[in-house]
Amino acid sequence: MITNLHALQQQAPSYEENTILGLLEAIPDGILVLDVVGVVLYANRGAYHMFGGRELVGKDLGLPITLDGRHAEIEYIDRAGCIGRAELRASRFEWLGQPATAVSLRDTTVRYAMEEQLALADQVFESVQEGLVVTRPDGVIVRVNRAFSEITGYSAEEARGMTPRLLGSGEHGRAFFDRMWAAIFEEGCWHGEVINRRKDGSLYPQSLSVTQIHDGDGVLTHLVGVFSDLTQDKIAQGKLAEAHSRLLRSEKMAAIGQLEKMSAIGQLAAGVAHEVNNPVGFALSNLDVLGEYADHLLRLVDAYEQDGSHSAECAARVEQIKEEIGYSDLCVDLKRLVDESREGLDRVRRIVLDLKDFSRPGEPNWQRSDLHQCLESTLNIVWNEIKHKAKVEKRYAELPLVNCAPSQINQVFMNLLVNAAQAIEGYGRITLRTGCEADTVWVEVSDTGKGIAPENLARVFEPFFTTKPVGQGTGLGLSLSHSIVQRHRGRIEVRAQDGEGCCFRVTLPIGCAAGDEAIDGV
Repeated sequence: MITNLHALQQQAPSYEENTILGLLEAIPDGILVLDVVGVVLYANRGAYHMFGGRELVGKDLGLPITLDGRHAEIEYIDRAGCIGRAELRASRFEWLGQPATAVSLRDTTVRYAMEEQLALADQVFESVQEGLVVTRPDGVIVRVNRAFSEITGYSAEEARGMTPRLLGSGEHGRAFFDRMWAAIFEEGCWHGEVINRRKDGSLYPQSLSVTQIHDGDGVLTHLVGVFSDLTQDKIAQGKLAEAHSRLLRSEKMAAIGQLEKMSAIGQLAAGVAHEVNNPVGFALSNLDVLGEYADHLLRLVDAYEQDGSHSAECAARVEQIKEEIGYSDLCVDLKRLVDESREGLDRVRRIVLDLKDFSRPGEPNWQRSDLHQCLESTLNIVWNEIKHKAKVEKRYAELPLVNCAPSQINQVFMNLLVNAAQAIEGYGRITLRTGCEADTVWVEVSDTGKGIAPENLARVFEPFFTTKPVGQGTGLGLSLSHSIVQRHRGRIEVRAQDGEGCCFRVTLPIGCAAGDEAIDGV
């Protein structure tokens, strides 16, 4: 389209000029001819199309003209009102005998959009947290992302041109990789876990997915692998499995602990029955005597009531009855019998309460407790096991209250006291000592028994280990005691004593917090 009609009227164009103008109109790029001040002298069909068909000749478009060979980028509004982009190049020449500027405008809208998409894709490729590796169908690496380098230790330059064997760990056999490649080429993808080796030689687990990439004609061009480091996941899974295992062990130990307590109560049953039977026996005997005394006193009361005048004859009768029943001795003995009976029944009540606290199942009752009271309560239960074997010496220091589960601490004390009594041959001595150091308290149970062989000292807290004859112990008492003390954030130690016996020391923190990896009902 020739728009400078005035110029053509001055001089009809020659055949060559018509040919050139025809060629300019056929060029898809926009072609403009500007005068020395930038006004458009000519615009071809491509330019009109680019600028939406609006009039261009005689207009100054304000184009950024540079004559040093460099191109410029401009934006324009097309027919649809959309913003387009074009690459502008300019050069000087003569147009109909006048100096002018030839401008070519190449539409770069599509190219620019593609470049933006490629830049975005590149940014995404480099920004994802998972490792990405792109290979040719034969496995040669053509590109990796930043996460690949961070996980494996290999830079993009080191990985490019290599194959994934670069990361081989030797942990998988040929059959594994045969199955993997068969799935990739037959099914189009593969997903699984692989053990790979970093550049520094360390092994790491990874989750890997491999997918085929095809071109527009469906031809396989590349393979892309997406992987993530599972090291922290495996650590977390290991911790979870360990915690689950600890929970199962804890529940099992809780059940075993309760069985051990009941077993211990069963072994002590005869002694406890004896301890209960004695005070009950003499309380019943005292009640028989008290019954006789009651009859005598009622006889004396009847003598008073038969003679309401309280005559000399009545007084003589009363005195006679007092003499017959031994009234003076009866009054003294009456108080003694009541006191003895009360004392005996109170001992029975204490034994029953101690047994109830000791054998209570379920969750432990954490409270601030007096360890001396715990010791006395336990002694009360096991006394029949001890009294014929040893004298008990108490060397108690002043102790603060300790936050603990007293029923469980009582179980520890019972195990130590019964073991001490069973270790003594003949008659010996059991010494109970207590003390306080900084923010802990300690309780020692020592005996004058036969002691523990040096080679067995390190094994006494092992489950099912015992030096007792078959049938005289489960081998769980000290193991459970060790578990209880540990979960109280304390420690239990044993040492051989010079000359004879051994000494167990239990050390507990004063302020152990209930629920800190709590004592799960052991």
